[in-house]
This record gives sequence, structure tokens and C-alpha cells, in this order.
Amino acid sequence: KDFSQVLFLAKAAEILDLVDTPKNFIVLTDLGRKFLAGDVNRRKKIINEVLKRLKICQMLEEELRKVEDYSLSYDNVIKLLHEWQPNEDSSASFETLIQWARYGELFGYNADTQTVYLDLGQDNT
Repeated sequence: KDFSQVLFLAKAAEILDLVDTPKNFIVLTDLGRKFLAGDVNRRKKIINEVLKRLKICQMLEEELRKVEDYSLSYDNVIKLLHEWQPNEDSSASFETLIQWARYGELFGYNADTQTVYLDLGQDNT
């Protein structure tokens, strides 16, 4: 991998509390070891739990819960991301957030309707 990609991946894993980065090392956390040892369902659950601790996910979930059908258009989410992170590329943030959130079954995205929705699964509360 390109060194900048390695740094980006290490920082993302650190934000998700899967690794620590003391000095020039990348070290798995206990959660990181559980993630690697888990099956796909366990991994999804871990990512779901980690994402729920991130402020941006909390804020988006709050916005989704405000609307009756728990969904927002792509354009509305982009506007929110721009408000919350004015110095970041909202489209890139959206792509990253939705990819992780879909994997962790926190948010879903319907590309046909360009709608982000709260993934309630079996829990409709």
C-alpha cells in the first residue's frame, strides 16, 4: 500500500478504537483483537457499537429520528455534513460514513431514491 493509505487506514482504525498508535507502531486493542477473531456478524456488531459512540453518527441518528419515516434525502444529509464539518469534503464524508454505517447496520442507503435511513432491523423503537 501507498504510505499515505496506510496512515489513513491506521487513523481510521484508531478512531474506531481497533488499534493504538504509540510512536511508530500500530498495535491492536482488545476490541481490535475481538474484531479480527469474530465472525461477520460479530464484526458488524462491533462496528455498530463503535459507530454509535462517534458524535457524527449520533447527530445523524438524532436527525433521522426526528422524521416520521426515519429517512433523509442525500441532499439533506450532505447539507448537515457541511454544517457539522465545514472544512471537510461533504461528499467524501458521506461516502465513508455510509459505507461504514451500512456494514455496521446503523444506517442504510437506497441508491435508487438517494435516501439515507435508520437501519432499525428488528428493532422498531
